[in-house]
Amino acid sequence: MHINILFPVVTFFVLFMPAIGSVPFLDGNIDFIKSHDFYQGGFDQLFANWNSVHPPLKELLALFAFKSFGFSAFSYTLLGITTGIIGVAFYYKLANKLFGAKVAGLASLILSTSGLFLAVGVFALTDFILTVLIIITFYFYLHQKHLLLALTISLALLTKETAGVLFIAILLVETISLLKEAFFKKLKLSSLAQLLLYFLPFATAIFWNYFLKLNNKNVWQDWSFSETNSKGTLYTIYINLISSSFLNKYAYQNWLQVFVLNFNWVYWAVIACGTSIYIFKTILGKQKLTIKLNQKNKTAAAMVVFFIIYFLAVLSFQTYTIPRYGLPLMPFIFLLFSYFLAKLTNFLSIPKHITAGLIIVFIFMQLFFSLDPVSIYFWKKANVLGEDFYSLNNTLAGNDGLTYNLQYLKIVRLRSKLMSQDCQKVARISKTDCYWLFPDINNDKKTVTILKLNKSCIRKVCTESNNYE
Repeated sequence: MHINILFPVVTFFVLFMPAIGSVPFLDGNIDFIKSHDFYQGGFDQLFANWNSVHPPLKELLALFAFKSFGFSAFSYTLLGITTGIIGVAFYYKLANKLFGAKVAGLASLILSTSGLFLAVGVFALTDFILTVLIIITFYFYLHQKHLLLALTISLALLTKETAGVLFIAILLVETISLLKEAFFKKLKLSSLAQLLLYFLPFATAIFWNYFLKLNNKNVWQDWSFSETNSKGTLYTIYINLISSSFLNKYAYQNWLQVFVLNFNWVYWAVIACGTSIYIFKTILGKQKLTIKLNQKNKTAAAMVVFFIIYFLAVLSFQTYTIPRYGLPLMPFIFLLFSYFLAKLTNFLSIPKHITAGLIIVFIFMQLFFSLDPVSIYFWKKANVLGEDFYSLNNTLAGNDGLTYNLQYLKIVRLRSKLMSQDCQKVARISKTDCYWLFPDINNDKKTVTILKLNKSCIRKVCTESNNYE
């Protein structure tokens, strides 16, 4: 079992290694400036420099990394590789308990080679940390580690507000389970005691909101394009759901990315085929579908509830439709894909070496290229510094639409090289390319100053723009 975990963990490590020490970019750069502010002056400086902030776990983790290894881009990028390794290991153990070693091996390999998981993990963005905590939460829930479960949900709530969906999903399933036990007069006192542990995540959320109010801050509401933005994020989500406003252009774009982007439609095609065959065999064989109230089924039910609520409530929020917002759903898609692929391989008697070969080719194309014809149909293509990306930047995704595979890492490495090496070794770059390398002038300048990078090099290479003076 340990060897089976080791393979996807090592794969993730090898793919991530080139990113270590990279200069933060795009939203990763914004998070870096926030982490620097927290490192320099704690909450006072963080609150003074930013209109609204997410819960502080990312800043606390960055603070720990800076205190342990010194303030640098190197220590900042250690967050991603450490968090990712933990996530892949727990994901294997979760999948193994649910579906066995074969499915777990494939699912964890797909997660460890997921371009989206790696690209978002380079600078340990909050959605990446949240995704790992979601995986760990369901692992503890499956193993009925209730105290650890409550602690992990609390950490998720201190990472990003959308973790509230995770809390609601598990609490809902547990409540229904207890009601069923009570109905059949099988309710145990220990079950009620376990439910009390869920007060911890609830208290964590209340405490953070109270702390924000004490400092005259609101729950995160930046970059909200909703008409109800002034009334807060939670109110906007509530109004979206009760008024069918969740059916909006932001939701459609996010949903399209989850279903299609960069060969995601292949996952769904396999899931659809596997589900259809399962239903057909069940009906044809006149089998009765019985669902037992065991911990595996409760975990699966909580996953489904989480997926549905997150899909409808979070992905319909009126903000930039960045691919990373769909990342918390991808582990569940990979799990279903791996399960049904294993079933289909057996059902169709496909040789294992052929299946393995196809998976390797599929992973390679997803990781290093933007060749998906369906994605090209919906988003077209854009050339950025010699790399052909799906043109998500021309949609509601904006610049961070680049963060979906390792082509993004190539841009990050080029930018890091430009900002640190001798200018004589770097070719001149056009105004358009300079825009891509330095899209957020104010924060980019702060990063250059903080990390003591080569200002003169940027000015010399970006010859056609005055933005870098």
